[in-house]
Amino acid sequence: MATRASVPAQLLFLSLLLVACETGDGYAERVARGELARDRSYTVVVDGTAVLEIAVEYLGTEPVDPGSYHNRHDYTAIHTDFYRISLRNPGRRDIRLRGVNYRLQYGPFHGSDSVSAEGIRDSWGSDLIRAGDTLTRDNNFVYSRLPANTLFKRYRFSFADAQPHEAEFEQEVALVFLQ
Repeated sequence: MATRASVPAQLLFLSLLLVACETGDGYAERVARGELARDRSYTVVVDGTAVLEIAVEYLGTEPVDPGSYHNRHDYTAIHTDFYRISLRNPGRRDIRLRGVNYRLQYGPFHGSDSVSAEGIRDSWGSDLIRAGDTLTRDNNFVYSRLPANTLFKRYRFSFADAQPHEAEFEQEVALVFLQ
């Protein structure tokens, strides 16, 4: 007669399976594997070089300026964590933000799982990060039905003066949700 494994044992098995299947050692991947604490504020230097610095700052459970918040998501009715993301270009070449893809650590992502450069321009005000400048957006948010989850945002970039698809690079950041 077969016996059912306990829920904690099943979760442990699934966690080990996920760790075994993942590759890379970026910040987001290490959070997903449980190797790092669920830090809410941190800075990532893309590819370990001074090409781009991404700062993620936890802001709390409401937007910085609720009057400037324009979204259908009702953060007053649903527990939500807000973040500021800043993209600093310390280099000498302009960088273009090409788009972003979303995924949750646990469960399906509802809604559109990607945004194009046009969508970036609409929400960030620009898709261009000039050399020596910083592009910042408040009111990035994450929520979940689970008491803890992580939203991963994989940004796609290229150098603005490169031909299409030349010198493209990506970086994933993690927005931690804790209820």
